[in-house]
Amino acid sequence: MEQKIRIGISNRYRLLNQSLETRLASVSHLQVAGTAGQGRQVLELVRDKPLDVLLFDADYDDMDSLDLVREVVALNKKVALMVFLLDDCWQMVDHFRREGVKGFLSSQTGVDDLVKAIGQVHENKVYLAENLAQELFQRWGSLVTPPDKRLTKREVQVLKLIANGSNTQETAQKLHIANKTVDSHRANLLRKLALRNKVELALYAVRNGFVRA
Repeated sequence: MEQKIRIGISNRYRLLNQSLETRLASVSHLQVAGTAGQGRQVLELVRDKPLDVLLFDADYDDMDSLDLVREVVALNKKVALMVFLLDDCWQMVDHFRREGVKGFLSSQTGVDDLVKAIGQVHENKVYLAENLAQELFQRWGSLVTPPDKRLTKREVQVLKLIANGSNTQETAQKLHIANKTVDSHRANLLRKLALRNKVELALYAVRNGFVRA
């Protein structure tokens, strides 16, 4: 008898968890081992259940999803990870990829594609939802350009100060520029690096060697 792929499902919305559990349980070679609603519950699920694949949310109320991935990997290095991304969160693909996530799903992913994706990540292959792949392809030019070539000297200075915890006024004083100029540089950084907020800017600065953690 073919061994079933054991799956853990985690989403903030209980209705979606229940719907996915019902649909996947009807697939002969899949077995839903459990569901979870929040990040800490995901960790409990990984501790308590032998999982082959974990489908998890990109946003939890009780913990950062990237931190969650690191803790899950520490608990079970063999579990294949898949993340649900909103359509406008394509820029998070690389962050999760660096942490070992293999599957990237979107709101447009259907059940048949989900089953296909589970099989691929279980075989240690990568799955990227079609609409996310199209978005990444359209922006490929900016993604492959080295960061230091895309940023001006002043933008790098602002990035470093943001990463070190300086607010707008403090940054303006240190660089002897206006607050509005700082805001403009920060907006340019977010646009060029495809990031969403100051937290992601700080994380980017640490990961790419602009500042020390």
